[in-house]
Amino acid sequence: METKQILDELTRITLYNIEVANSFKNLDLQKLNRRSSTTSWSILECIEHLNRYGDFYIPELNYRITNARYTQPTLQYKPGLLGGYFARMMKAENPTKIKSLKNYNPIGSQLDHQVLTIFISQQEALLLCLDKARHINLIKNKTAISISKLIRLQLGDTFSFLIYHNERHIKQALRVHS
Repeated sequence: METKQILDELTRITLYNIEVANSFKNLDLQKLNRRSSTTSWSILECIEHLNRYGDFYIPELNYRITNARYTQPTLQYKPGLLGGYFARMMKAENPTKIKSLKNYNPIGSQLDHQVLTIFISQQEALLLCLDKARHINLIKNKTAISISKLIRLQLGDTFSFLIYHNERHIKQALRVHS
């Protein structure tokens, strides 16, 4: 796949996620906090889950892009073995349920519209990172991941994982809204 193509796709998904989050701002808190069952997440819990990941990944991505050692972008992008697997697991089409780590599980949190404001701000920062990433090597530059700083993924795989994960939970939030 061309590097430009993957970055364009991830940008498109992120813009859509912002659009959906903005539409949720029009809902009252009762609708935003409603759950279909005691173990499922509300709209705001879905978004808060993403905010918690964004708190780690957006500064990590920004730091790695700003301090990139490999500044020559490649025309072609090839996912890494582990990073590509993680990204594919996060695709919205993947029906496999993935248990959330305890500190990333927002169930039962007191949440309000601020969750949406934070998410939109994080997504705008992510768009800036995607734009800057067009000028560096997405394969040779690596990032840490939230579950272990010892495991490092290609920058492009981290973008894919994070943005597909965002898309997965935005679609979950839309199902809660329906």
